[in-house]
Amino acid sequence: MRRGEAMGQDRPGSYLLFIALDGPVRIRVGALGEQDFPAGTYIYCGSALNGLHARVARHLRPERKAHWHVDHLLAQGQPVGALLVYSEARLECRLAEKLSRLEGVRRHVPGFGASDCRCPGHLLLCEEPVQAVGGAIQGVLNRLQDGPLEQRQGQGDEDGTLAFRETARQ
Repeated sequence: MRRGEAMGQDRPGSYLLFIALDGPVRIRVGALGEQDFPAGTYIYCGSALNGLHARVARHLRPERKAHWHVDHLLAQGQPVGALLVYSEARLECRLAEKLSRLEGVRRHVPGFGASDCRCPGHLLLCEEPVQAVGGAIQGVLNRLQDGPLEQRQGQGDEDGTLAFRETARQ
């Protein structure tokens, strides 16, 4: 058991961060350089094996230093939700691969979020409204994990966290 788990604190896992962009923007993304982002909803696939809740809460804070590629996108967009998967394994590459196969979802910006792996990237653009692919996303998550899935939706609280509810694997 990791430190803090017994008291209900942070656990390891992976996550999907949903980010809305109201209009097209050009963003400098670290070493990836200037990149074009059309309006739409993006899904960022990430992992945090040393503290899933803390990592997602950091992404949801309005003020943050740009440390990861996704921080550059978050400076222009609005986080609209997150799905958390508790796991000791890094699942972000598998999540990005499986989700990129869904109709209406495609990878965007080669190498985004993937500086520590060899996959094509961890950022996806939903070409359809997220609600249209939500069931398929849920199906991918259910096949990748056995434990509870935590879903966070809505606007952030003052501390940058979102309300959540536990959902069991179906």
